Amino acid sequence: MEMILLQDALSCNAPHIRLLKSNGYSFIITAKARSGSLLLKTVLDGLANGSTQELAGTTSKKLRCGYRYANDIPLNHANQDVRVNYIDYWEERPDGTTFIYDCVTDIPSPPTTWRMWYAQPVPAGRWRTKPLTPLKILGYNLEHNYGHGKQHLSTVFATLMMLAFLIDQIQEACCQYFQAARTRLQSRTALWEKMRGMFREHLISDWESFYAAIIWGYEHADLTPKGIRSG
Repeated sequence: MEMILLQDALSCNAPHIRLLKSNGYSFIITAKARSGSLLLKTVLDGLANGSTQELAGTTSKKLRCGYRYANDIPLNHANQDVRVNYIDYWEERPDGTTFIYDCVTDIPSPPTTWRMWYAQPVPAGRWRTKPLTPLKILGYNLEHNYGHGKQHLSTVFATLMMLAFLIDQIQEACCQYFQAARTRLQSRTALWEKMRGMFREHLISDWESFYAAIIWGYEHADLTPKGIRSG
């Protein structure tokens, strides 16, 4: 299957983009172009010579928004052979602030209308952070800093968190016991706390008993309370 890689600004560098292109991957990478950079200078100069285009409109929520785009421009001074397409998007918020998102991509722009454009790279790039939200706020503790360690400890912890998230997603889609437990506790965070408490307090013979205790109560499950250890 063809893929489009959505990546943050750390990946907006020439060696990485060369690697993506050499492997035939499309990409949408957050840019955060700095003042004085060749990328931003080329875009701004293009407003005068016509190589940079601008378009304004409104979102589905009736918020004013717009974007500038320029195709086939150099990434930076040191790597002018690395050519990218650049999009600079802005959106006024109800609180009076302005949201700004800019990215580089190999996807040429724009389609023929505002709606066609907005339905493609900009929301795709902004969607990049949404899969991380459950890992940050639903009990997986992704933002906790465990330190790098001597053997890439933080990477190992992050990988284990994502593995746990994958297993939970499979269970939520396929396991009736998990689905019932999720419904019983209403929120994922409450479910994780209940599960951790049960692991601390009981010896659990099987997963059916584990979930049965959450769904119907301890009297319906084969659980053995852990003995109290003396000092």
